[in-house]
Amino acid sequence: MLKGEEIRIPPKGVQSLCWDGDELVDWVAGGHRYYMDGHIEPRHVGYRFIFDAAAISPSGDYAVIYVRRGTKGLVLHRGSIIREINRSFYYADTYEYPVTLFRLENGQEVIAHCPDHYRQLEIEDLATGERLTSLDTRKPSDYFFSWLAANAEGSFLLSAGWHWQPVDHVAVFNVQEALKNPSHLDGRGLEFDTWAQNSSAAFAGNDRLVAALWDDIREDDHEEDDETEAPDHDPRQSPNRDLRVFGLKEARLLSTVHPEATPGTIMPVGEEYVIGFYEYPKLIRLLSGAVIEGWPHVRAGRQSSSIIWGIDPVPPMAFDPARSRFAVGSDSEITVIQLAVPI
Repeated sequence: MLKGEEIRIPPKGVQSLCWDGDELVDWVAGGHRYYMDGHIEPRHVGYRFIFDAAAISPSGDYAVIYVRRGTKGLVLHRGSIIREINRSFYYADTYEYPVTLFRLENGQEVIAHCPDHYRQLEIEDLATGERLTSLDTRKPSDYFFSWLAANAEGSFLLSAGWHWQPVDHVAVFNVQEALKNPSHLDGRGLEFDTWAQNSSAAFAGNDRLVAALWDDIREDDHEEDDETEAPDHDPRQSPNRDLRVFGLKEARLLSTVHPEATPGTIMPVGEEYVIGFYEYPKLIRLLSGAVIEGWPHVRAGRQSSSIIWGIDPVPPMAFDPARSRFAVGSDSEITVIQLAVPI
């Protein structure tokens, strides 16, 4: 019963995927909508640029399309462009564009990104672009924000980014504290031990964080390119092969397990499971690290860090942990997995 239902939708050339209620939207392709009964509602809009990823606001009214290893993005309101956004060129071709859309506890929809400097995170009103974290005396630390996300109630903001030379580190910030004192975003936030060569993280509900740490990626995962230099991973870090669960309110480690397989990108499901998407989706039990289900026919790429230099592009994916489901696109179809896991 854990595998639940598998739905296949037949469109070709999917460029991005976002959940909007029970529908999937490809905003990069102009806003095509895909329904779970297989019905497709096309929308013939072209944004005339090499955008390759998208994020959607909780209401579904706003979206951002952007270049994952580039500097350009567009903020959309129901598909219409309302403004452009940018990030620093500095190593932009190496790691994930830092951007996420979420709703504050007062209901206001906002965007978190790094419009001025790679190491300075800002929160802005989505509709107007008004900056909510302006402060002339900010002194950000030397940290590359990336793989941003917020919990459902908008109280915590996470970055699964990295420090030079590069070593991954997950940082979590209190949103209300950041709005009162933007310098909070320049520090360490909540102190968690998440240093590793490769790491990803996701909120499990509003009060817990799951981090996947992995230092032992197989050597043949990354081909050598004699003409291009990429930063080496920091050899000072001791090996980690962990799934760690942290309590956010108490800011402490709750559990650690050694998963049977590389998790890569993760999506928590309920309190007991997490999906790891490295190579293909796998359902991992958080109490033991055991892989209890897998979908090897669904190819999900090999991303295990915000640093995506040197790996093949990952396919479009959309996660809906609140409803225990995810979608993965390919050249020939979209596969939706609806899990039968108790929440």
